[in-house]
Amino acid sequence: MGALLNRLDARDRALFSRWSLAMQPMPRMRSLKLWRVITHCGGVSVSVTAALVPLAMSGSGSVLRVAAEQAAVQMAAGPLHDRHVALAG
Repeated sequence: MGALLNRLDARDRALFSRWSLAMQPMPRMRSLKLWRVITHCGGVSVSVTAALVPLAMSGSGSVLRVAAEQAAVQMAAGPLHDRHVALAG
């Protein structure tokens, strides 16, 4: 019985380590390069699409949806802030 449990334990640990490696976040520099490529590909339309597509694709409460909502708020608030600064200045 001990040998069976040891084999199951080893198999479960190997599976967990594979999943852990696959689920690691993208390195910061790689993420920045990806967003630079996206913004240079087509300007505003590509950037807005890349930020808003996850809203339609993800379920409520998911991390991806929260990030997309934050991006949408930033895109909407940015021009308003710029206009306010221009009017005040």
